[in-house]
Amino acid sequence: MIVEGDPVGIVEMLYVSSTVVVVGTKDRGTFSSKRITFWNTNEDIIGAELSFTNPIKRIQLNHTRILIGLEDVVYIYDYDLREITKIKLCNISVRCVLSPTAEFPYLAISSGVFGEGLTIYDVTDGKLLTSFKAHKSPVHHLVFNERGTTLASASTKVKLKII
Repeated sequence: MIVEGDPVGIVEMLYVSSTVVVVGTKDRGTFSSKRITFWNTNEDIIGAELSFTNPIKRIQLNHTRILIGLEDVVYIYDYDLREITKIKLCNISVRCVLSPTAEFPYLAISSGVFGEGLTIYDVTDGKLLTSFKAHKSPVHHLVFNERGTTLASASTKVKLKII
């Protein structure tokens, strides 16, 4: 299948799904930078769309939730496109990762003046769980294990921490 349209900036697909999530690079058009398009690859149709007033910078899917990162806020939605929570940030260019399971519903975000810290939220209610300095240099990458019980972070100075 080939989908004709405007340039795509973000594309995500949950490995057990037939839905591809697409965000464009322009303000308007087939695939807008301010709209998420849910494309059903089995039926070759647009399943749903979700629009925002500002460009979408980050998308992440897990089995029960969708992370949508704008410039200064992260939204967590369920797959019925109901907003679960909204977490205000200073800048989405920081690193963030959503845990892969509903059993451990966590969002980890790099924080601190230089991005050397980690902040962890419960995405069911947006509650801050913990915040601490994790590295001496900015966090470069974050990843949860498959259950969402362990978080690994790496800094720009090649230090790895398992939390």
